[in-house]
Amino acid sequence: MKWILRLLLIAALATLGYFVAAHFSGGSLPTFGLEIGGEKATVRANALKFWEDIKFKDTTSALTFLPNGKNSKVLLNSFLQKTFQCSPEKLDIEEYRIENLELDSTGKRARVKVKIWAHNLSTNKALEPQVLLFFHFDHITLGWMLDLSSSF
Repeated sequence: MKWILRLLLIAALATLGYFVAAHFSGGSLPTFGLEIGGEKATVRANALKFWEDIKFKDTTSALTFLPNGKNSKVLLNSFLQKTFQCSPEKLDIEEYRIENLELDSTGKRARVKVKIWAHNLSTNKALEPQVLLFFHFDHITLGWMLDLSSSF
């Protein structure tokens, strides 16, 4: 009977340790649907969703990460053109991975380094840019907004 209690205690401590590690990792470890990881996890999820929208050519959804403005679509296309040296229509993103994520001391600005593997469909050239995305917390929408004018 004592060995069952010890086993349950060890399992509980291991589970607790995993979730503590997941919280401090900023969402880089799977959390099985639990919202832990703080603001880093939110920024990580937004960055991954942004690149997923770009991968599947859903610019309407990708624009939701940008501040509202009449030039948002032009800014997005210009960002993609500069980053990949090809038009967004000729871009095939295969994979993307967050390599680093930092929050500033105020917790209101974030910097995300993303590695992307893609192909230019016109030339069939492999592309592997590293992109820095800058997010800021918007007090009006109470969400994280992507600043493409600073990103490169």
